[in-house]
Amino acid sequence: MALECQYKSAKGKTTLSWLKQTPAGFLALEKTLDAKPITGLGAGVLADSNASVQFNVQKGTLGCTISAFGLKLAQMKALAEKIVNSYW
Repeated sequence: MALECQYKSAKGKTTLSWLKQTPAGFLALEKTLDAKPITGLGAGVLADSNASVQFNVQKGTLGCTISAFGLKLAQMKALAEKIVNSYW
């Protein structure tokens, strides 16, 4: 089951997609998408980015994909960090 939330601003739209996912599944998808691993989000957190508009983060059995137009990678990482800290 997946849950998707969309946030719109004057600059564009940010979409957060949530899905149940295992660490092994996350890593397999990372390889399939040829995504670049991202570090620094804490113990047990997996993260990657496969484009300048997509950032994936996973911990435990929950994954979140951030899709945003007009945001830089550092901004998406900061958003992912807030999500991880507030949820987990």
